[in-house]
Amino acid sequence: MEFYTIDGVRIAVSLYGDKGVPLLVLHGWGSSSEGWQDVAQLLSQQGYRVIVPDLPGFGLSPEPPRDWSLTEYVALVRNLVVSLDIPRAVLVGHSFGGRVAIEYASLYQDSLDVLILCGAAGIQRHRKKRVRIFFIISKAGNRIFSIPFLSRFREYCRKGLYALIGVKDYYTASETMRVVMSRVIEKPLQHYLRQITIPVLLLWGDKDSATPLKDARLADTLLANSTLIVCKDKGHSLQRECPALLAEHITTFLHKKPLSL
Repeated sequence: MEFYTIDGVRIAVSLYGDKGVPLLVLHGWGSSSEGWQDVAQLLSQQGYRVIVPDLPGFGLSPEPPRDWSLTEYVALVRNLVVSLDIPRAVLVGHSFGGRVAIEYASLYQDSLDVLILCGAAGIQRHRKKRVRIFFIISKAGNRIFSIPFLSRFREYCRKGLYALIGVKDYYTASETMRVVMSRVIEKPLQHYLRQITIPVLLLWGDKDSATPLKDARLADTLLANSTLIVCKDKGHSLQRECPALLAEHITTFLHKKPLSL
């Protein structure tokens, strides 16, 4: 683990291997570089140089200095790449990290050989509707549980509501990161997908309930040069559920593509 200061923001970065094609991995919301340790080690054993930062607000990286949106995360990743002197790389994004990777690839695809998306978030807008419903219910709940004899049940019911609506990450986040999350999910990404022309590998679990397989199928239709691989009986976190299989799919795909050192 090494630490870098990028535009005044201190970032923890896990590095695996010191040579080979650089693979930059962006983790999901509520996760960190630790969740990619097994995959990163397997990829480094195949000769890749794997870089996994803890994005601001996760792992060992402190929260952003202000209420960030997706734009600030993309800018930070770009400046990290420049600081590490990486002219070209393979970019991997999971869940929230997939959001960042999609916008990054649309802006800087000349610096990427391949984009790999694993259960990437933000492809469909249906989760924004879900969160909007949550906020309506949440406000009503605040009024209801302000009644003295019901107040003792507030946290229990609130936690259940967050899980039911599918925004448990929001419940567990700090106040700053809740604002960040609400700003991040507001940004539509489909037009970014249409702009990406480099090879893209889509890796999805068919049991993924956080970013359903239909998201991947939509992305596959919007992207100019994509390959979709569906992992049978797997969910949203392939890097934890089947690290060896995930690493195998990545290396097999990359072996077929011309990569820059």
